[in-house]
Amino acid sequence: IVSYVKKLGKCSSFITELWGLFWGLRLARQSGLWVVEVQVDSHAVCKSISSSIEGCASGSSSVPSIRSLINMDWQAHIVGIYREANCYVDALASMACDMGENFVIFEHSPNVLDTLL
Repeated sequence: IVSYVKKLGKCSSFITELWGLFWGLRLARQSGLWVVEVQVDSHAVCKSISSSIEGCASGSSSVPSIRSLINMDWQAHIVGIYREANCYVDALASMACDMGENFVIFEHSPNVLDTLL
């Protein structure tokens, strides 16, 4: 599992989920993966991505970019999951708050998160 953390500053959880999806898809694409399933624990994000309606203005810049990534020549699927099943990602988000770097990619799971896998 390749994972990452990125500082976004202050923003809503909806915007955080959208940018997390964008950067996750972008990282997967740059890594040369051809089949990707992204698990998202936000019903609002899943709905925004799958709907033809552009949605709220606060997420409008990232939604078309996410759709464009999904529609490239690969198999990228977005799957909604329950928030309780996503504790690994929540732990990564907490790590981002304490890190000095703006964007960090982990080739292997950070040791402190191994128990969550």
